[in-house]
Amino acid sequence: MNRRRHFWKHFGIAAAASATAFGICFLVSFASGGRLARTTLALLEELTMGYYDGVVYWLTLWLAFTATIISAQGMAEAFIEQRAQAQRLQLKNEMIADNYHLLEEKIAETAALRHEFRHQLTAMDCLYQKNDTEGARRLLSQILQEQNDQTPMVFTKNHTINTILHDAAARAKQQRISFQASVSVPEDLPIPDADLCSLLMNMLDNALEGAAKVSPNKDRRLSIQIKVVNQYLAVKCKNSFNGTWKEDKDGNLLTTKENAASHGFGCRQMKKIAEKYDSTILFHSESDAVFLVETALKFPQT
Repeated sequence: MNRRRHFWKHFGIAAAASATAFGICFLVSFASGGRLARTTLALLEELTMGYYDGVVYWLTLWLAFTATIISAQGMAEAFIEQRAQAQRLQLKNEMIADNYHLLEEKIAETAALRHEFRHQLTAMDCLYQKNDTEGARRLLSQILQEQNDQTPMVFTKNHTINTILHDAAARAKQQRISFQASVSVPEDLPIPDADLCSLLMNMLDNALEGAAKVSPNKDRRLSIQIKVVNQYLAVKCKNSFNGTWKEDKDGNLLTTKENAASHGFGCRQMKKIAEKYDSTILFHSESDAVFLVETALKFPQT
């Protein structure tokens, strides 16, 4: 006996559907004097006489066929889920590697800033000893401006969204991409952080990839707008691109990366998240140089 609830759920559905279909076919056959009705009545007559061979044969045949179909479906679903888990793990490993490289770069950048700051303090000390107050004032103003530029950006009080946008802004700066974010959301949202991360990180990764392919001597831009409208979380992401993008026969966005099996998973994940919240995600070009992705996630009922 199969002890999995999944099997018995589908088995019950199959039994109900088979019984309904058989009942309809029997009534039609009975009304028209068909062979199915005669065979069924003959089997029932055998049952009343204590002969079960015919009924057991057809019942066993149905059980074997139904169990085979359900088992094959379960194996297919398990295979698909295993493949999806492997893709998620690969995507996660790539994100961890990217974050590690960013951390290394941040450490190196911090060390360079400390080194430069010591030089600036030495220069200010020299200006002070020379009584060059105007030069010291200009140098101090420069130091304060640099400190303001290095202050962490705060886009929103929502910690998850702010962290994702801060990371995207840092990567955009490294690739010389102009980054803008407009966020109007409460500190807490009724959407789990895992879903927010999956949607926004994949969306921003694709946008950064598209903007990075634009020639450096042209306008590289990325802007994202996140706001709450009624009971929806509306997200709109625009990025400059080189005018080239691919779709499959169903209109789904295809990746232009070499490892399509891994990175195309991100587009499917975004679509899956949108469908989970009774929405859809749209990929389209606003012009020859601007690509747009937008969706609106409906808040789950509390």
